[in-house]
Amino acid sequence: MKKRILFPIILILALVLSLAACAGNGKKIQSIEISGGAPTEVLVNETPDFSGIKILVKYNDLSSEEVSFSDIEISAVDTSRPGRAEYTITYNGVTISASLEVKAPTISGGEGNTTPPAAPTLTSLTYRSGLKTSIYEGDVFDTSDLTITATYSDGSTKIVAAKDLKLSEIDPKKVGEQTLEIAYESMSVNVVITVVKVVPVAIEVDAASVDTTVAEGQEPDISNLKVYLIHNNGFKYVIDKNDPKLDVDNFPVYPDLNWVITYGDLSTTIKLSNTP
Repeated sequence: MKKRILFPIILILALVLSLAACAGNGKKIQSIEISGGAPTEVLVNETPDFSGIKILVKYNDLSSEEVSFSDIEISAVDTSRPGRAEYTITYNGVTISASLEVKAPTISGGEGNTTPPAAPTLTSLTYRSGLKTSIYEGDVFDTSDLTITATYSDGSTKIVAAKDLKLSEIDPKKVGEQTLEIAYESMSVNVVITVVKVVPVAIEVDAASVDTTVAEGQEPDISNLKVYLIHNNGFKYVIDKNDPKLDVDNFPVYPDLNWVITYGDLSTTIKLSNTP
């Protein structure tokens, strides 16, 4: 007889638990959402005001209703530090998550003024160091050591290195003045770079390649003679003996001992000496 009574009791308990997730009229809540009145931001340590919040409740029969603050449960909101603060809203066992922004007040002027001061803005850029402003044609234009000074509206300054800068292109093969634009944040500064044409400026005789001591009436031995063409960038190379611009045969006539060697418009003089 006790077993027959136990089964109806279990059935009744299951029915009660099933109705707990339904509205009072038997409808089941499908979802809830904030429909208005929720605070979106507060100051640090300020208590959010949820008194005007409205929650839209949607049911499984496609009906809906709006409930207010007194009908819902809202979890505590941590406003102890700036940033996004999460909280939950619960209605009849259904819970959703929401958040608001916690802002840090900045006192500027009088007490109670919470307007934050404007962030300092960049006012000027100044080239500092690290560039060769004059390079020779064909050289590598190196910007790795470039630094500039950034000045801000609050009077502060910052040294900025090349890795944080945006630079325009310089063509080392293009002779003449070129403008290097150095950009940082919202501003830029220009530096003029001059590319100098590489040209020959002198000739030079390798002293070890010729014996400058000769007997009277004899000419120096030029079989091993080396004449270098020197350029304005310091580069030099040995002139080919067959180069028609090279003249090494203009030997002096005794008692003149000045041997003049020419290459185009360039010349050098070798002082000869006579053996007894």
